[in-house]
Amino acid sequence: TLRTASGIDEIELFDPPDAYVGPIDVAEGGPVWCSDLSAFRALSGCDIRGVVGMTVLKDYVVRIDFARSRVEMMSSDKETHPARGMAVPLGYAESRVPYVTAWVDGREVRMRIDTGDNTCGRLSEAQYERALRRREATVRDSTVVDLSGIRRGESVRIGELRLGHYIYRELPFSKGLDSALGIAFLTRHRVTFDFPNRKMYLVKLREPARPARAYISGLVFRRSAGRLLVQRVLHGGPAKEAGIRPGDVVLKIDDTDASHLEPWRAARLLMSDHEKEVTLTLERSGRPTTFTFKLRPGL
Repeated sequence: TLRTASGIDEIELFDPPDAYVGPIDVAEGGPVWCSDLSAFRALSGCDIRGVVGMTVLKDYVVRIDFARSRVEMMSSDKETHPARGMAVPLGYAESRVPYVTAWVDGREVRMRIDTGDNTCGRLSEAQYERALRRREATVRDSTVVDLSGIRRGESVRIGELRLGHYIYRELPFSKGLDSALGIAFLTRHRVTFDFPNRKMYLVKLREPARPARAYISGLVFRRSAGRLLVQRVLHGGPAKEAGIRPGDVVLKIDDTDASHLEPWRAARLLMSDHEKEVTLTLERSGRPTTFTFKLRPGL
């Protein structure tokens, strides 16, 4: 079984492929499972074809430097490393999923580390309802991407999150089956996971790292019968406001012929590091129509 933010899924395991992450043989982690990663490709604009799990990482020190877009994997030792930052104890839940203990609005909360969640994180239903009862709590719609796919939800800004001696205020958290810290939280730091010694080290960045292509359209594509189609139009995105609908056939993105584009490449053409106007030529009911709109910061 696989536990995600939206539920528990039954999965089938397979023998590992001949694959490596640098010098690390993925087969050392044992059986693998298959998942549809099209949601990750669609919203990241990257050709993501796999996820490295804890059965591979458990014996290594993994440093993620979001500011430099760099990941390092190192051997572990028994030395102390104050230069790595503030040390936070790591625990392990079922299936060796790592977690930390934080304080949310004055209450102790066990929070999983979920690098597959694109948000700041999520709260269990009880924790979420408690946050809603906080005076002046603000609720907003949100788009969550994890291994279960793309889903709509809502998020609430919590008053205060304490992790070690770091304090964070007014961070948005969505509602889930459990509580977790997601990738948007981790990008505020240089993070070092020392999995064998059960420690996570954090160094706060002066400015949270932001994706190089943070302005997006809110469109998710798929291919069918040799054509590129709009599969989904995210609520609150500029494409939705421009009138684009699921089922529209994409003919051109600006001056680029879209007839042979993979969905993730189409998504990448509709990403930018600044506000940018784009024009899509779509076919609807057999007739070509153009839509022009400005990309907007990530939803």
